[in-house]
Amino acid sequence: MSRSRLAVSVEFSCSVHATEEEERVLRALINLLPEELRSVSDLPMTKHVTHGFYGNPILLIRVIYGEQEADKIALHIFSSMPSKDTQSVLQDFQSRFAKGRLYLRFDKQEAYRGSIKLSSGDEVIKCVIKLKPNIRRSEDLERVLKEQGVRL
Repeated sequence: MSRSRLAVSVEFSCSVHATEEEERVLRALINLLPEELRSVSDLPMTKHVTHGFYGNPILLIRVIYGEQEADKIALHIFSSMPSKDTQSVLQDFQSRFAKGRLYLRFDKQEAYRGSIKLSSGDEVIKCVIKLKPNIRRSEDLERVLKEQGVRL
């Protein structure tokens, strides 16, 4: 029996404020990826500069992975999160899910330290996982994660 696939694409986005170092924020983002995708030079990244309320520059970083890497990244995230965070995603699935996409927010400081933890604060790395069409309910996600060997 073949295992069900999980994701079609994964998108990360975050901001780098004037008080932050771009390299540290990039390191935090890279720490959310599986080891084999952690090369800065290979990141499918776009950057855009905008300005805050007081004219301070804010760098917006966006990294998008397609279907080839999406499953690997999504499984890495779910395998690396604390089980209480995975359970939170499953319990709050309907409020995190819209139009085939699962919306997650990870603590930027924890990611820099190498931990993948959910956050509801402002200093986050946003992650949007476009799920396969067969995943539309919490039960579907739970089933696929178990098939893929993720401990819940």
